[in-house]
Amino acid sequence: MRFVPMPRRHAGAPANTTISALNLCLKHVASKRIQGKRIGCPCMSFSSLLGDMRHPETGGERMPSRPEGFTIALAYSGDARTRAAEALYQHNIARTGIDDRAVIGAELRDASGKVWGGLWGGTELGLLFLDMFFLPEQLRGRSFGSQLLGAIEEEAIRRGCKKAVVETSSFQAPLFYMRHGFEEFGKVEFAIPRHARIFLRKDLL
Repeated sequence: MRFVPMPRRHAGAPANTTISALNLCLKHVASKRIQGKRIGCPCMSFSSLLGDMRHPETGGERMPSRPEGFTIALAYSGDARTRAAEALYQHNIARTGIDDRAVIGAELRDASGKVWGGLWGGTELGLLFLDMFFLPEQLRGRSFGSQLLGAIEEEAIRRGCKKAVVETSSFQAPLFYMRHGFEEFGKVEFAIPRHARIFLRKDLL
């Protein structure tokens, strides 16, 4: 097995933004579900998601049988990531018998319909996952955030969710969530002093 280093980023190219695997999975799979593009093969697994092995009934290429047939490369392939998310979700459905993953969102719009901010996430297996929350500085402190969260929670309860979970940073919105009934259940310190990634949860019912 060989190791292939990731190519250097060109000068001026934007740095990658790290997104939690769960949130990314929600975005990719739920969006494909809405567009009616859900994969149809329940047999899809990690052995086929990268294209090295197709479904055995198609007569496609076989997976290499020896370790030296593979390489490890530092890379971030959007297509491979999407296929992995789809395969993982099919695994979840097979294990739980439930196919209920869906996106959720509430947006702040002006009279013209322009979106100025919002709160977005997803619901699955009775949980509300809050993913992204943004309001411009000039619109904060006017109860818009509380209204957005209230609308999301109401819809999540309508879908059968009993709990909510969110992760944020100490310099972002932990106090906002705590004021609305969330409680901290975990924290991971950043490399910079006095700041951390914070995990919060709330009982909706």
